[in-house]
Amino acid sequence: MARSQLVSSLVIFLFFSIYLQIYQVINCFVSSTPPPLGVGWWMQMGTRDGIPCQCARLNLETATLHAKANDVLSEAAVNLTDTDKILEIVTMCQDVELKFKDWESSLHPTWRFSSVAWIDHIDCDQLEHSPLFPGRLDEYMDISIATAWNMMRANRILLAAGIVRAGAWLHPQQDYHITPEFISTAQISKNLIEDIIASVPMFLGRLPHAMTQNRTPAFDKEALEGKSSLALFILWPLFIVSISDHTTDEQRKWALGRLRFVAEECGIGQASLFTQVRFNNNKITPARQLTETKLNIRLPSMFIYKDRVMKEEGSAVAKRKCVELAIARFNSVGKEVEQVMAGLLGCK
Repeated sequence: MARSQLVSSLVIFLFFSIYLQIYQVINCFVSSTPPPLGVGWWMQMGTRDGIPCQCARLNLETATLHAKANDVLSEAAVNLTDTDKILEIVTMCQDVELKFKDWESSLHPTWRFSSVAWIDHIDCDQLEHSPLFPGRLDEYMDISIATAWNMMRANRILLAAGIVRAGAWLHPQQDYHITPEFISTAQISKNLIEDIIASVPMFLGRLPHAMTQNRTPAFDKEALEGKSSLALFILWPLFIVSISDHTTDEQRKWALGRLRFVAEECGIGQASLFTQVRFNNNKITPARQLTETKLNIRLPSMFIYKDRVMKEEGSAVAKRKCVELAIARFNSVGKEVEQVMAGLLGCK
């Protein structure tokens, strides 16, 4: 492939991965709002290879659906007979999930990943600082492919949370942990979390050189001028791992440690919002020990908690209580951090 073609491919990748998937999709989730101007407008810039476009479109559709679900369930708290709209949300979530599966099954072999190592054991007290997590270590042909996979995984975890949330609203007298919706999505989410974790070392420069011989040169770390560029691409998937109800305590501790690494070592300030790290004299210093600073957000359980309080005490009280629960372990938080938490929980 000619150098000009590689540069062109890199430009297209950067547009779809950074602008569409990272900025637009994450902004929509953090604010619980749909993409401004709609999905179609953002998809006007296409590629001859439809694979990146398909994934970007589905990610934007998921963000749109997330905002719609929050609006519908908030309205349903007032109109308790409005079950048709909630059933429609479940159907739409399931439809997008099937589209993601179809996208995955249609991928060319070059888009597949392979397991290149197995990490046997890491002491629990070392997980916070360990670059690796016990289990698989996966490699992809290039960062664009790994980014597409992980954005898909993060959004499927959020889709599953939306399905469980809707099911809990429809069956308020039943423990949602034993509903068909929870049972059918729990293992899927756990597998997706494991897949994200297995990919993280590739983004943070922790794959041994001998395991990186098949990467496309245009997407090597050096081509993107440093590990901080690659760390940006894994930020959102890592955050979703850290807040999912299906993440184990060990996985959560490790994911928070990696987010903190992104903030401290890679200089990506956005990661500090997810780990409660503060800036001091242009240096990043932890506000507290990691076990005390992790955000107390869990999905979908906190959405379900908010919906139930809305039914009983109204929207304003539910939003306040949900945010208070999220920041309960802090003496104080910055306004920006509180806004992020409120946006994620649909409490603005």
